[in-house]
Amino acid sequence: MAVIIDTDLQKAGRRAEALRSLIAQTSAPHDVRFTDPDDQVNARIEAWELGPDVTLIQYRGSGAVHTRDERHLRQVGPDRVALLVHQGRSGSLAQHPQGRSPRPGGLYATAVNSRYAYTRNGSGTVHVMLIERDRLGVSVESVQDSAARLALSPLYDLMRDHLQTLCRDVEEIDSSGQGAAVGFSTAELARSLLMTSRERPAREAVENYLLERIVRHIHEHCLDPQITPERIARDHAISRRLLYKIWSGQPRSIVATIMDLRLAAAERQLRSSKNISIAALAAHCGFLDAAHFSRRFTQSYGTPPSQWRAALLENALG
Repeated sequence: MAVIIDTDLQKAGRRAEALRSLIAQTSAPHDVRFTDPDDQVNARIEAWELGPDVTLIQYRGSGAVHTRDERHLRQVGPDRVALLVHQGRSGSLAQHPQGRSPRPGGLYATAVNSRYAYTRNGSGTVHVMLIERDRLGVSVESVQDSAARLALSPLYDLMRDHLQTLCRDVEEIDSSGQGAAVGFSTAELARSLLMTSRERPAREAVENYLLERIVRHIHEHCLDPQITPERIARDHAISRRLLYKIWSGQPRSIVATIMDLRLAAAERQLRSSKNISIAALAAHCGFLDAAHFSRRFTQSYGTPPSQWRAALLENALG
């Protein structure tokens, strides 16, 4: 962990200016005004380098207003894209020509060399990921275009949760020596987030890729009695809402598909395993108990599994 400023260690009269100076070093030139009087400003900023192109910053402290307007556009600073999770009270974010009200827990993006006005009201926390724009391969204009529709990306929830988890676990990641690898993966995820919020064909490609993974996952784990839509969503780091959206074009629901696969597996075992008990077969194929299995099998095949197997044996002997 690298604490780059803790205003509790500064003299009260110097806190605001020290904080403004530090912020100016990490971003493009812009105005910073704190919502607290200068002698009451407090903040603690921690930063971690995750490879050469990715910096993770955690800010805890006083609210602030960050403004970059026409006066600053000729002054270029570090050419980075900022992804941030806004915590604390609601604020405002204006990125010409769009404006919105950041909600606690929401994910937002901006190109730090563009024009913007960001307000955080009152004390709170902000998790910020700064990524070199060249690393992402995107223009300032495309970043701002994506920022206006960021929540439309199927990767929105994943990126938001990833950023918050990184801030929680970054010390362990840093000490393990895997910081650069995590930074590389984070930059790839950020690029995909921006692209899929901007281009519908790209979003469809991501959703199709996720659908293929989910179908394969269900086929591989359908006999696990613990498999549920909630667990499938968690295993793929997506929300349940997105899971259902991706699956919406399939002919059968997720639960019905799992049941179909279990019944098909049970039917194959009835054909090949003459000595296995119905209870053991039910447990092996993911059913709650033999009664549940028999009921569902009868509904689908028109006869109880024991009679189904007896008929198969009779036909084989016959």
